[in-house]
Amino acid sequence: MLDDDPGVPDYLEPTMKMLNCAYPNGVLPEDYWGLLAVLHTEMSFRTLAHALSIVTGKTKVETYNDAAGFTQADVQDPTSIDRAMERLKACGYDEWLESD
Repeated sequence: MLDDDPGVPDYLEPTMKMLNCAYPNGVLPEDYWGLLAVLHTEMSFRTLAHALSIVTGKTKVETYNDAAGFTQADVQDPTSIDRAMERLKACGYDEWLESD
């Protein structure tokens, strides 16, 4: 579904594979900020924005602005971070971190 997007560059494929596994139906609004919090420290703003725009349906501009201005205060529901981490770990997050 989402990984067939022609706008996905090769370097983003491992990330999209993990995100599509973790969020096969896309990211729900209540999970968005938790996911952004988890990935924020691991990805550049531009790469994060591109990936999030694909799995959320938001524009790259919206997701870039969210990533660039992100603070932990943006996470209204701290349990959303735990939910995101749980989903991502079940889909290869640790291996993804170790990959190049």
